[in-house]
Amino acid sequence: MTEQVKASAAQPEHVDVLIIGSGASGAAAAWSLSRSGALRVLCLEQGERVDPAHYPSTRVDWELTREHSASSDPNVRRNKADYPIDCSQSAVSLANFNGVGGSTILYSGHFPRFHPSDFATYSLDQVGADWPLSYQELEPYFQLNEQMMGVAGLVGDPAYPEYLSLLPPVPLGAGGQALARGFNQLGWHWWPSYAAINTKHHGGRAPCINLGPCNTGCAQGAKASVDVTYWPQALRQGVELRTGCQVVEIVTELVAGQDRARGVWYLDANGQRRFIGAAVVVLAASGVGTPRLLLQSRSPRFPHGLLNNHDVVGRYLMVHPLAYVEGLFAQDLQSSLGPQGCCLLSQEFYETRPEHEFVRGYTLHVLRGSAPVETAVKNFMLRRLPFGPTHHQQFAQLFNHNMGIAVITEDVPEWHNRVLLDEQHTDANGMPGLICQYQLADNTKAMLKHGIERSKQVIQAAGGTVSTAFGPVRHTGWHLMGTARMGDDPTTSVVNRYGQAHAVPNLFIVDSSIFVTAGAVNPVATAQALTLFCCDYLQRNFATVTAGAAASHAAISAQLKRPDGTSPDASSTMTTPAPAAPAPQTPASPAAATPELVTPELVTPDAVATATSADALQLLLDTLLPGDAALGVPSATQAELALFLQRHGQRAMCDDYLAALEAIAQQKCQASWQMLDAAARLQCVEWSRRSHLQLASAALSQLLRGYYSAAAVLQAIQAGAVPPFPQGNQLPDQDWELLEPVFERGPIYRAV
Repeated sequence: MTEQVKASAAQPEHVDVLIIGSGASGAAAAWSLSRSGALRVLCLEQGERVDPAHYPSTRVDWELTREHSASSDPNVRRNKADYPIDCSQSAVSLANFNGVGGSTILYSGHFPRFHPSDFATYSLDQVGADWPLSYQELEPYFQLNEQMMGVAGLVGDPAYPEYLSLLPPVPLGAGGQALARGFNQLGWHWWPSYAAINTKHHGGRAPCINLGPCNTGCAQGAKASVDVTYWPQALRQGVELRTGCQVVEIVTELVAGQDRARGVWYLDANGQRRFIGAAVVVLAASGVGTPRLLLQSRSPRFPHGLLNNHDVVGRYLMVHPLAYVEGLFAQDLQSSLGPQGCCLLSQEFYETRPEHEFVRGYTLHVLRGSAPVETAVKNFMLRRLPFGPTHHQQFAQLFNHNMGIAVITEDVPEWHNRVLLDEQHTDANGMPGLICQYQLADNTKAMLKHGIERSKQVIQAAGGTVSTAFGPVRHTGWHLMGTARMGDDPTTSVVNRYGQAHAVPNLFIVDSSIFVTAGAVNPVATAQALTLFCCDYLQRNFATVTAGAAASHAAISAQLKRPDGTSPDASSTMTTPAPAAPAPQTPASPAAATPELVTPELVTPDAVATATSADALQLLLDTLLPGDAALGVPSATQAELALFLQRHGQRAMCDDYLAALEAIAQQKCQASWQMLDAAARLQCVEWSRRSHLQLASAALSQLLRGYYSAAAVLQAIQAGAVPPFPQGNQLPDQDWELLEPVFERGPIYRAV
């Protein structure tokens, strides 16, 4: 994809439509509003475009990138385009991605629609609020979006009104088949996942090859991130996309008694402060980016932030709190292969039931098994995976033998759950970060408890053993909704049913921040359908929306020639920091300041440290990971683990750990650690996990990360070696047979 970038020196510019944000909704808006060719459409994106050739999934050590450059946590990633989010007052940590494609770059591609009942929760269950529109009004836009994105699935799901057309479903695989049998034994609904993943050639993109690391970017182009779906077509239709451009303020003015958006101030890729005028501004900066920009666009008319005179912006935050239950199976399920987040889902408990201790419900979202690094580190921390001669046999009983179930709960909107500006922690340009204040409702806690118990039942019915069960999972705030909600009442909502701001009629918001309720499924499909609905209205009513809009291009030019660079009649009092001296990005909290490859603070042993050497390190590595000739797995030395540690700056931590082991050996065994036999050395390692917990956990988990990222090891364990599904993703006969009892039960969705 090639961006169109026009760096004209003439100022100011003026466009028909200015879109802020290039993610799931911004991309759909750009495509929709440029279809006629009648409008000049410009999109500003504060991040950059990531070349698919450079996605982490193209690298053998792709799992490690999730701990730094490909993390969904902006406090870990800390790119120039990121802003800190302080989640110390939240039960769930928020996640996002700033760049062309937004969070679709890192999402798993799970793509179900909201249900009809999700749009009428107050009428049906006296909870939340009703949307000012219905599922039926969005249905044609769901269909259009599914064609544009390319959505795999199976028509006939009893949990939904009829889908019309989908790509062939992603096959279940052995792990999915096992859990499907568990659902059938219990008599509960399940269905193959709706996945924004090509299972055959579609939209000029290749089909999925089923190797798995979807959430670090799909280099194959099979996953429908909007950088490869909507954006290529929008650019061909004439949309201009500028990257590295951070909007710092939406400017409004009073025209004939009505507040109008006149344009935006932004910092370009060179840090220069510029103004662009626009007849219409479309805001699509995500469920946290949108309220952040509104709150920092203060003026005499909007002293608490743009559109926030009734204290609604940033409130009603919804995040889908998750629980997670994992099962281990005796058989090798090849569960690490295939789209990790797209296997099957159950909506047996989606709707309100009188026997439940909660209203509304949740989805059981089946996840495929863990990749090698995650398998090793997780089971080491849980003391299921030993070091030494039995390590590889035990690892073989864990890797490809696990399946997970995520409990996605419906998050009821509550006024006190919010994001607000954090003036103490700023981004690279000195703009405020965010503070998240979020509490779990009692209703949500009851859902999580219920969902965990039902997930355990499924795993046990499928023949597995429950190995992990907990919730809420802290680092799962991917779904960000409700912070600029739609509604008919301007005192309790920010925009109307078309995403049009009540207070500024030529300002539209089209992302998930305008959601009224959260449903209990991934929100992207609904967010994009809503975007297309809103943009269709805007396109058809453009003349009315822009009547009496901003000042003329010539008038704006005259206003912007003042010496101080500001507009005399713009209703803005905000001061943008000078870009020439950007403030360093500060993490939201000390806990969030995670360095690359996550090296915790070291604990210095009390004993006298001995001089360590390369020989001592090699002895440590081969004591812990000696290799297994029968399984064909190399030792740590053969996998060049010492080189990995040196390259990633971990040698000093290993030296500290060796010093700790030496001190333990002297105290417990009255001998040097290097002089002990293998069994005694391993016993010292075990003792270190008690006496030097933080240091031992950091050092040993890092060794596992390096070892299970080595090409020789991955080849030996056949990670990613053989795609588990037939070419073309034809649904196997056994999958069809498993579906028969589900289909025979008939519809279970709630009519509205």
